Amino acid sequence: MTIRFSELMLKIELIYDKPPLPGWQDQRRSIHLHSLYWVHEGRGVFTLDGCQFPVGPGTLLYLCPGRELWMLSDTDNPLHMTMILFQAAAVTHTGGIWEVKQLTSLETAEVQTLRGTDQEDCESRIKALRKAWAPGDDGREAAACNLLLRLIRAVSGRRAARGGQERSAAGTDSASIGRSGLLSWEAAKRYLDTHYFADIRLTQVAEDCGISLRQLRRRFLEELGAGPKEYLDKVRYEHALRLLEHTDEPLKRIAAACGYYDEFHFSKCFKKAGGLSPSAYRSANPKREWKGEPREQRDE
Repeated sequence: MTIRFSELMLKIELIYDKPPLPGWQDQRRSIHLHSLYWVHEGRGVFTLDGCQFPVGPGTLLYLCPGRELWMLSDTDNPLHMTMILFQAAAVTHTGGIWEVKQLTSLETAEVQTLRGTDQEDCESRIKALRKAWAPGDDGREAAACNLLLRLIRAVSGRRAARGGQERSAAGTDSASIGRSGLLSWEAAKRYLDTHYFADIRLTQVAEDCGISLRQLRRRFLEELGAGPKEYLDKVRYEHALRLLEHTDEPLKRIAAACGYYDEFHFSKCFKKAGGLSPSAYRSANPKREWKGEPREQRDE
């Protein structure tokens, strides 16, 4: 069944910048979702359907629901990659009747090795998508889904080429706004949406907006019903929820990826927001339909 891109509807469940830690290994977890894996840097070996193939910068892997994947990162040149988990459906309108059909696969190559301008274009699109997505914000989630749709369209026509070839973004992106020209509370909100992983100083955010912290808080309360600190807590909580649901990352790594000081701080804030500790939430969550790798294999 051929699906037109104008009929394709996507819902992003998780976008995660996997940190380049030496020798990490992982298994595809949420096999009920569609997945994209993009390798920014490093080397490794993926095993798909019992077949091993090397991956490196420019490798783009698409997996439909139900496929199993094992990933092994090189020790000396560890993989740095972005993983995107999403749902997909086709929405058609015929004879005045709307029909929504969940898709079991997309018409795109399973493994691609991009080079030159194609690699640069995909790298740029992935980074923009990662920056745009803010779970819990309807507008930003919709914008990110649109970017994902454009990414899938851009890579769908390219030929597949199988083989041949700590801190995540939180550690590589600047935690400082600097004098970047923030002019409004909306810009402050965008900064919190995209730098939630950083050590944020709200007084600096307010100063770069050209207003006092009191004024910034008042605008957030008027527009969002929560102050900037409460809003930032919500953003971090939403990202942590999805990492707990769709990955088997250790709690200390999730804490670092979501802007918490340490695992204790993460557990305290998470339980305050949702009533359950991160471990209890992960154990009780029905979406986790897999078992993680033995703990001795992880980098704890």
